[in-house]
Amino acid sequence: MQLISRILTLPLAIGLASPALMVQAQEKASANGYLEGGYEHDSNVTVDELNSSADESDQAWVFDAGLEGILKPTERLNVTLGYSLSGRRYQNLDEFDQDIHLLSADVSYDFDPVTVGTSYYYSHATLGADPFLDFRRASVYLGSLLAEDVYLRGSLQD
Repeated sequence: MQLISRILTLPLAIGLASPALMVQAQEKASANGYLEGGYEHDSNVTVDELNSSADESDQAWVFDAGLEGILKPTERLNVTLGYSLSGRRYQNLDEFDQDIHLLSADVSYDFDPVTVGTSYYYSHATLGADPFLDFRRASVYLGSLLAEDVYLRGSLQD
């Protein structure tokens, strides 16, 4: 009988402690994601960035998906990592198909009343099946909440 009570005690203790462990894990890390899709008709297929137009209409499948992870190793340290992919697939005009990949990272520390951080963004776009645009931006920033609805942020960007 003692063996049975010991065998049942461990799962019961884990079961009772797991909500507290889950709350602690949610305070330290969280993840968010989204997925969107649809179908659209474009009466004049264009690439705005190139001022290029097909002078034709076409239908396209469109999609957008993303994932963001937030880590809080300490109460004041915040690490955010993200990735998203959006695109468009035309039925007839394949040369206008688009993909945009966006990768981001942000690390900040709250010194109260000032937050200091750094961020990095990388974007890669394709048009048709060919590379179209690569964009990188790195920054350091300093921000402070001045009033309940006013946040002032200064940054240096490269």
